[in-house]
Amino acid sequence: MRSNQRPAGAKYLRIFPGVIRYTNLVRNVTITLPDEIVDALASSGRDLSRAALEALTLEAYLQRRLTGAQVRKLLGFEAPMELDAFLKEHAVELEYSLEDLERDRETHRRLGL
Repeated sequence: MRSNQRPAGAKYLRIFPGVIRYTNLVRNVTITLPDEIVDALASSGRDLSRAALEALTLEAYLQRRLTGAQVRKLLGFEAPMELDAFLKEHAVELEYSLEDLERDRETHRRLGL
């Protein structure tokens, strides 16, 4: 996309001369399901839109197409611990390397913990 082309449906905010920031770059995705499938899925009482968003986001994270920060943003998690809890609920092991462990140990030593 050229710098002078506005994405379809995007609103823009001129920050200063020559600098434009586009906003509202959000797309809606619609899925069509047979009624009996919707009824079966809805019987759990979950919001189907939220369940679909979580499932799509989780799958993209597992395929390494989204980062943890992107998952947090998509799902509206403010704290990193919310992401950790979400991943744990879905049996996703956290990536924690030996280097991470050593870095944490050193931090604890420095803090006297």
